[in-house]
Amino acid sequence: MSPNHKGVLWFNDTKVWFENTYGYSAEIKDWHAMLKYHHTFDNFVEGAELASHVNFNWSWTNGYDDLRVYIKGDKELGFFKLANPVDSKG
Repeated sequence: MSPNHKGVLWFNDTKVWFENTYGYSAEIKDWHAMLKYHHTFDNFVEGAELASHVNFNWSWTNGYDDLRVYIKGDKELGFFKLANPVDSKG
């Protein structure tokens, strides 16, 4: 697949790939809110578990005219690039 001129379609294809590869992740603002809540909640309840929606491998945002996928690091980026080569001619 080539990302050229695909916009929203490319973003959603990418998001689906990350969900299939690393599991679901919440949108980044929700992700941060759940993480903050967990740290506050954990102070009161020993052994509280972090919501599974807080996926440390990736997250995303779909703000108006600002579609992004956030990833943990180079390993995840390399794996994505191997699975989704981009034709430089596209």
